[in-house]
Amino acid sequence: MVRDTFLRGFYRQFARILTIGAESRAHYRRLGYPEQRLIFAPYCVDTSVFAPASGAPAIRSEFNLPDDQIVLLFFGQLRRAKAPIKLIAAPPVTNCRARGLRCFFGRR
Repeated sequence: MVRDTFLRGFYRQFARILTIGAESRAHYRRLGYPEQRLIFAPYCVDTSVFAPASGAPAIRSEFNLPDDQIVLLFFGQLRRAKAPIKLIAAPPVTNCRARGLRCFFGRR
């Protein structure tokens, strides 16, 4: 209750608030923020960037990665909250039948 009271006052100072989904929007509405001042701006990824590229065979060759080997790239901070370790556990859960798995972690 104290938290909600604080947040109502805090949110009132903003001319607009970006929401990332239905739950986010419901949160602001529940606290009385006007619907007309909420702007939908979801987290999004341009999936066309991840489409198979013509250079994929060359990259696989450079890193000695067979075609039947899954490669996972993790882009993000290596923090416990991001759970990068789940990448290692993912193939058995997804019934992956690939010959092998390589994970590349890096820092920009």
